[in-house]
Amino acid sequence: MTYKAYSNIESKGSADRVADRIADSIIDKYIFKDHDAMIKCQAILAPGLVTVYIEGYTSEYDVNIDQTVRAVLTSVNGPNFSDIDPDSYSINIIRKTRYPLRSTWDTTIDNGASCSCTVEGYATSETEEMIPLHEKMAYLILDTMDRIREEGKLMKYLGHERKCQVGVIYDSDKGHPMIDSIHVNTQARFEYSNYNTDEEDIKDKLKNDLIFIVMDRILSEHPELKEYISPDIQYNIDRCSCYSINGVFQTIGVSGKNLGSGFRYCGLTHNDTRRSASLAARNVAKNMVAAGVADKVQVELTYMQGVAAPVGIEVNTMGTNRTNMTEESLAKMVDAIFDLRHQANIARLRMENPVYSEYAEHGLDGFNSKPVRKTIFHNIMEYDPEIAEILLFPWEVCDKIDMIKDYIKNTEKGNNLTQE
Repeated sequence: MTYKAYSNIESKGSADRVADRIADSIIDKYIFKDHDAMIKCQAILAPGLVTVYIEGYTSEYDVNIDQTVRAVLTSVNGPNFSDIDPDSYSINIIRKTRYPLRSTWDTTIDNGASCSCTVEGYATSETEEMIPLHEKMAYLILDTMDRIREEGKLMKYLGHERKCQVGVIYDSDKGHPMIDSIHVNTQARFEYSNYNTDEEDIKDKLKNDLIFIVMDRILSEHPELKEYISPDIQYNIDRCSCYSINGVFQTIGVSGKNLGSGFRYCGLTHNDTRRSASLAARNVAKNMVAAGVADKVQVELTYMQGVAAPVGIEVNTMGTNRTNMTEESLAKMVDAIFDLRHQANIARLRMENPVYSEYAEHGLDGFNSKPVRKTIFHNIMEYDPEIAEILLFPWEVCDKIDMIKDYIKNTEKGNNLTQE
């Protein structure tokens, strides 16, 4: 059987991703001071204007929204250039924040799920990070372009906004998947754009740089990916269009538009069950793949408002199950090993820490969990910063592998005894 899958990932400087980072940076500052905050935040980025909508419940601590937004806009610029002027933006803030926290949501925060929802988590053995090959390659292309852009020596025409689609063919007869197409759409900086240049010349230059600069660097840093590149790979290039006028974005970005990997309910605090449960589902799926249960695992969790534990757990191995257990039995195993109650997810995966802006910046799952020291500024003059000792990407930790293996071993042993 042959089928094809595509990724569609945007660079960290794209309008949608910047809007996501604004929303999650605000969320980080709220939960740093108030772990019980239940805030919803949406950011809309338009030419010269950022609108931030905030609603929910928190303590009396508040966030300097203006400073947070301008800090994210500043981060779009690189060390060798300044494409975006944060001071040229007007910031409109609409609040429906209620104080104090104790409210009608009190019982759901303390005892059960904050809302009814169904979420999914996915993991695959295709890559070391347990994310799909097409997602990893698309990320590497965009990340490598970002680094080249920041170095300021090659491909100086690169703007901050890019998109990349990678196509991968899965053929059960040929074994591992093959990357057969790469599509890149980038925008150019004004000072390196020549309006008199023929469109085909622009495409040829970008295609040449993509193959001989970007891909060469990726394959030298990740030689294990060479075997996944099809000899007939196609490179499709969109024309480099100029993107900014007077230091502002010329496209509109909206936070929370994507709900896939890396955008798991952006703009919501961990106390919103949709966010905490979706990350917990990813953690369960990754642990199962790491334990060798299957090559592909999708975990679906269903919660009911006010009920702590999920009312439904489904496991789909997509025909790659390596055990003698049925998928229904695997779902029972998940329920037995993982404490998936709403508050237990938050505690086990340390979701009360300010880790979400980094998640929005990277844009997908698969990054190794690591301890960091994060500086939190609370005012626009950056006085009296606080240092947070946190664990980034805690939901990527695989700490249940031995328990999963033991459960499967004992279950299969019991099945053999029953048959005898």
